[in-house]
Amino acid sequence: MRFTVRNIIFILTSTCVFLALYFIFHETSDMTQISARNTDGVHCGRNSPCPPQHLAFLMHSGAASVVGPKLCLEENLILSNSMQNVGEGLNILFADGRTGKVLRSEHFNMYSGDVSLLIEFMKDIPPSTFVFVLSYDDAASKLTPEVREIFQKLGSTAIKTIAFRDSWLFIGATNIKGPSPFEVVIKNDRDNNKYEGWPERANLEGCIPLKQD
Repeated sequence: MRFTVRNIIFILTSTCVFLALYFIFHETSDMTQISARNTDGVHCGRNSPCPPQHLAFLMHSGAASVVGPKLCLEENLILSNSMQNVGEGLNILFADGRTGKVLRSEHFNMYSGDVSLLIEFMKDIPPSTFVFVLSYDDAASKLTPEVREIFQKLGSTAIKTIAFRDSWLFIGATNIKGPSPFEVVIKNDRDNNKYEGWPERANLEGCIPLKQD
């Protein structure tokens, strides 16, 4: 086949257009994954906004030991690898139950860390507080009966059976009556794991009613 200058220019132009569209598409896709803000006003990457007096949230646990967890509240990315404020183990954030304002966050290594630091952190939960919990890598090796009881009082039912490398997401609250409706666990199962030694990441999103009293 004989290529003329016009053919070559056409091929190069077409290739450039294709590559430009490819990168635009993938950049947009990646930004949707790492940022809670979008152009149509939908909160927290959700398909529809939350009702008034509700807090929109989107959570992902960590993926294996490579990609850290992510949390966004309303239009704001709060915890992520890119913000360098997550770590292996349990990532915990307190938010005001009346306003949704972030109070503080910390992460605790549950494989080789000091579990007493987690216990001390959880003793200081202000009243009317939402507690967000996101696992990364292993969240269970240092889970003592005392720690499990702390999360159980916040509304967790899965905490009784959380085990080595399970993917776990949970939102609890102080003075909660009954189990929390916001909890998901993907068990570490050698035969069904998405990654060789880890299950797939857990995903959770929804609307939390803000406290009115």
